[in-house]
Amino acid sequence: MNRRAVYFMPSLLFATLAFVGSDANAVRFLWSGGVTPTSVQVRGKVDSDSAVVRLVVSDQSDFSAPLYSAPDTAITAENNRVVSLSMTGLTPNIQ
Repeated sequence: MNRRAVYFMPSLLFATLAFVGSDANAVRFLWSGGVTPTSVQVRGKVDSDSAVVRLVVSDQSDFSAPLYSAPDTAITAENNRVVSLSMTGLTPNIQ
């Protein structure tokens, strides 16, 4: 998996999108909502079509011991390369 664009999000600490395949993928934007102490909904737009895009979160900046969301696809004709990802089982109050 290729990772691009690391984001800091207070409830997750560090988050990025991971892609399978092309090295050309880049994250255009990423936003979160529906945040609870143990879950989050994230939407992101990527530069090129990808069969597998996943949200990766970690409380470490080097992404050691990462958590991965279920995959989504980024296909222009289907979703304009905007993925919708959910992450559950997060640990609350990570500083």
